[in-house]
Amino acid sequence: MPATFAHAFLLRLTPFKESDAVVELLTRQLGKISLMARGARRSRKRFGGALDYLCLFDAEVVPPRSGMGRLNSVELRHCFDNIRNDVDRFTAAGHMLDVMRMGTREGDPSQDPFDLLHGALDALDADTLSDAGVTALVLIFQIKMIAQLGYGLEGDYCSRCSEPVGEGALSFADLAPVCASCADARSVAISAGARKTLAAAQRAHNAKLAGLRITDAIAGELIPLVESALTRALGAEPKTLGNLRR
Repeated sequence: MPATFAHAFLLRLTPFKESDAVVELLTRQLGKISLMARGARRSRKRFGGALDYLCLFDAEVVPPRSGMGRLNSVELRHCFDNIRNDVDRFTAAGHMLDVMRMGTREGDPSQDPFDLLHGALDALDADTLSDAGVTALVLIFQIKMIAQLGYGLEGDYCSRCSEPVGEGALSFADLAPVCASCADARSVAISAGARKTLAAAQRAHNAKLAGLRITDAIAGELIPLVESALTRALGAEPKTLGNLRR
């Protein structure tokens, strides 16, 4: 099968034998794909310093006919150096890569996961990003990832009685919207401002994620709800989620 070229991020690299590696890439053209990279830990000509985390590169890929495909070479397009040189940004980016690895499946050609990760890393790498901006970006990324997985938190109708939930503050029961009549003591309520932010985050364009501002108060309301929804959507809690809470 002839080689094809794809924009790619490295999600995971596992050493194999003396100089090879099994790599898991998130690509724009092929989705997530696992490949054998012969000589990846030795050949600077074909891989150099480009086959690394938090680098965007062009990957020369031979898709599999059966078994595992092959990564022939990579060419660096961009490294996110501001992320690499800041502990909080690096921690946030590690969580994003972890969530993408858990939340995407091989064989799905959708470009949405790649575009979301690319947009989030671009925003996270910006020179002007504040500490509060890092927290907001992680939250926006999580909300959009939940929506991509089909577990969006926004809704106009009650999940119990199917009546409109109305405007303003919103309650959730078992991570689904409920109207005021169906809400009970176990329901989780968020303010009207948090609800608007939740909707805006889901609609935000992947290339403009840094444009959405989230106050500390709104983030405090949304984080527990969003982390619970993310864990359910992924089927397990990402190990990197604990790093964000420190």
